[in-house]
Amino acid sequence: MDLLRDFRSRFAVTAGALAGFALIYPFIYAWGGPGMTALCALPILVAGYLFGLRAGAIVGFVIFPLSVLELVAFRVPAADLVLKTGGAAPAAVLVMTLVGAVVGQLRDLGQRVEAESRARVMSDRRFDDLFEFAHDVIFTYDLDCTLTSINPAAERLLGYSRTEMVGMDPGILIPGDQWERVRAMLQDCLDGQVGALPYEIEWMAKDGRRLILEISPLLVEEQGRPLGIQAIARDVTERKRVEERLRHQALHDALTGLPNRTLLEDRLARALKGAARNHEVLAVMIVDLEEFKAVNDTFGHQVGDDVLRQAGALLAGAMRESDTLARMGGDEFGIVLRDVHDEAGALVGAHHLLSALEQSPVVEGQRISVGASVGIALYPVHGDEPVSLIRRADVALYSAKRAGTDQAVYKSEDDQYNPRRLALRAELREAIMRRGLELHFQPKLSCSTGAVSSVEALVRWPHPDHGLLLPAEFIPIAEQSDLIGPLTDWVIGEALQWSDRWTWLGFDVSVAVNLSPRQLLDRQLPESIAEAIKDHPSGAGRLQLELTESAVMADAARALEILTRLNQMGIRLSIDDFGTGYSSLSYLRRLPVREIKIDRSFVHDLARSDADATIVRSIIDLGHNLGLSVVAEGVEDATSQSILAELGCDLVQGYHVSRPLPGSALEAWLRQRTSGPAVPTA
Repeated sequence: MDLLRDFRSRFAVTAGALAGFALIYPFIYAWGGPGMTALCALPILVAGYLFGLRAGAIVGFVIFPLSVLELVAFRVPAADLVLKTGGAAPAAVLVMTLVGAVVGQLRDLGQRVEAESRARVMSDRRFDDLFEFAHDVIFTYDLDCTLTSINPAAERLLGYSRTEMVGMDPGILIPGDQWERVRAMLQDCLDGQVGALPYEIEWMAKDGRRLILEISPLLVEEQGRPLGIQAIARDVTERKRVEERLRHQALHDALTGLPNRTLLEDRLARALKGAARNHEVLAVMIVDLEEFKAVNDTFGHQVGDDVLRQAGALLAGAMRESDTLARMGGDEFGIVLRDVHDEAGALVGAHHLLSALEQSPVVEGQRISVGASVGIALYPVHGDEPVSLIRRADVALYSAKRAGTDQAVYKSEDDQYNPRRLALRAELREAIMRRGLELHFQPKLSCSTGAVSSVEALVRWPHPDHGLLLPAEFIPIAEQSDLIGPLTDWVIGEALQWSDRWTWLGFDVSVAVNLSPRQLLDRQLPESIAEAIKDHPSGAGRLQLELTESAVMADAARALEILTRLNQMGIRLSIDDFGTGYSSLSYLRRLPVREIKIDRSFVHDLARSDADATIVRSIIDLGHNLGLSVVAEGVEDATSQSILAELGCDLVQGYHVSRPLPGSALEAWLRQRTSGPAVPTA
């Protein structure tokens, strides 16, 4: 359209020149005749022929005034000019002039075509140079997505010649379903739907190498008509290998080659989706190797590393292909078991894993025994998020360690960070500050006299929402936070206040308070208790502290130091739950304790179990041989009490004697039992 407009414009100017010439033709003709007239038109013809249409028009302007040209060009038809003059000469002049214009136009067009042809040749030559000498691989495809050519860079990379590749079965070059991806890419390009990012396609070289090419397709068009596709490709094989190595390193443990925590969480997230879809129960486990630090310290870290590698291999060998094993760090492994059906199924799986670890690793010809503990959390019972399930399996692991077992399933009461425990911890702090707790007391009865010489103080929490909470529900919360100290101080202070009152009432009753394992190892405990008893008339002589056998043996040396100081203060010490721990009898002789309490587990079936009776008799004899008083807990019937008395037990405690009572109720019980004195009036 631009060319047509240009032609029309130029022709209009030339027509104006011719019209002006025809207008003054009579004067030229009258003066010089036909020859002169033709001669005047000749410059227009020559200029147009030699220099093009525009030059012919300019000469016409020079010969004839511009104003006349414009006037005639727009208002006088060329035919009228011929008719007005008549004769052959005007027609000849007009024809000659028109021929000059046409010749000029044709010359102008010829020059333009020649220039465009030269430009196209240069462009094609530049493209050929680019195609031949480019470092990038170039493939060309026709409209049927058939390979039509490759450049030398492609020949060098793939090892095929241009002749070999053109017409070759695409399945040889592009393995698997990759050709369908390429075909879809080419078709998208033809449809004008090329993506913004390059395509990554796997190609097979002639020598068998697998290459990854990053391909960018380009549609080739001419005047809006598609001719084919040029695909420019780069070899990114090495880059992808490096990326894959980095990705593997980021998601796997360098020592064992197992998935790490990040990859475990990713696989667990996918497993949870599958479990939700199929309504399956899924188990998350944390396995911790026992005594691994001792292995490192004894044999060195290189041996420790070998043990970890072999332990990982043993665990992996005991798992299904659908399960996941990961190293969490240190001596811990994370495990995801799919479709375990229920808690019992998870425990069976855990037992299977622990059994695998019984095949002790052999390092440098030496067999090294490695035990383990397992914590278990279940989907959907204990959560539906990877992070929370892993954390709860970790909580269960430490519950197993505290209980001395090799496996445990998550329980919310063991978790100091579950929502209810967090709320209870804040509320417990408030209850301690505002004296919102209370003590109940359970008497200890003499088997020989029937008298009550002491009571055990048991803390209770009358919770406004949850009712009366027992120690098992909130003592662990206090132990796992900074509340155990303030709670112990409050219990001791409250117990001594009741002891003061009972002494004032005339009852000769001491009060026993339980110490937590954490408190027992606190070197500030003696000073704290000394501060608590200084304002109470009953003093240390009325206070008894009970501590478990396992708490003493957790750090026997420190426990001995602290217990010795407490004994020097005049405080009576008692070993609770005796028989359930692992204390050495020789070490027990060194402890400044005055009493041992037989655990209720040996007393419960005393009347029906000869074995329990034998154990109880042995403990009583042992205690008496060490000069200790012996108390039996959990006495719930007269028969058990009678047997204990016959075996020589000193004191009994349990529901048969009395359930734990509030302080005021205990006063009434004591008064009724002893017909004790009335409350003094002054």
